[in-house]
Amino acid sequence: MSISTVTYMSEEQAQHRYEELARQVSDLAGFKERGANYELDADDAAIYDELLSLEFLLGRD
Repeated sequence: MSISTVTYMSEEQAQHRYEELARQVSDLAGFKERGANYELDADDAAIYDELLSLEFLLGRD
């Protein structure tokens, strides 16, 4: 059984976290494309997953 972690944050905190993660990659569009194609290592895949989750929560595409 896996354990899930829930993080509560305001919209501003979510936006800040998104920007923080986005700064870790040089080409966000290219990074997201590689993520969609399963071409990322485990660490980058975790960043990709968090970016997608934050985009969803922030109401982005």
